[in-house]
Amino acid sequence: MIECIRCQYRTKSDTAHLILRNLDHEFEVEYLRALLDNNKTVIRIHEARALSLGYGPLLPCNFCAPFSAQKEFCRK
Repeated sequence: MIECIRCQYRTKSDTAHLILRNLDHEFEVEYLRALLDNNKTVIRIHEARALSLGYGPLLPCNFCAPFSAQKEFCRK
C-alpha cells in the first residue's frame, strides 16, 4: 500500500497544496499524521521515544550562533 498524506484542500485543479507520497520507508508516517491532526497523545509517544534515543524536539539544546553565521541546524 502506498502511504500518502495530503492537504484537505488539494484537488486536481488546485495542486499547490501539500501532498506527500511513498513515505513508509523514509518518514514516520504515524508521527507526521499526528502532527497534521494535532494528536497530542501520539505526538508525545513519538517524541518521548526519540528523546530516549538521544534526538528529537524534546532534547535540550544550548547551541546558539550569531545570525551572520547563517546556521540552519544545531550540531545535535
